[in-house]
Amino acid sequence: MRTLLKNMQKKQNELGIPLEKLLIFEDIIDKYFVPGRGSREGDNKFMEAIYKHLTREQRFQIWERWGGCSGT
Repeated sequence: MRTLLKNMQKKQNELGIPLEKLLIFEDIIDKYFVPGRGSREGDNKFMEAIYKHLTREQRFQIWERWGGCSGT
């Protein structure tokens, strides 16, 4: 999820994601993820936030660019 967040930050303007929305995702990463390890709870919280805070079009663009096959 950390890689997905970095990609979202890099393409923030292109995806139309406001800074305050990205801060929500950063908070989830900071709270639930330990460097070098994943977090099932963190993954779930991150995905919940994606569906709650992003539009359908933004979600589609994210999955299209960085979906499961790219390691994120």
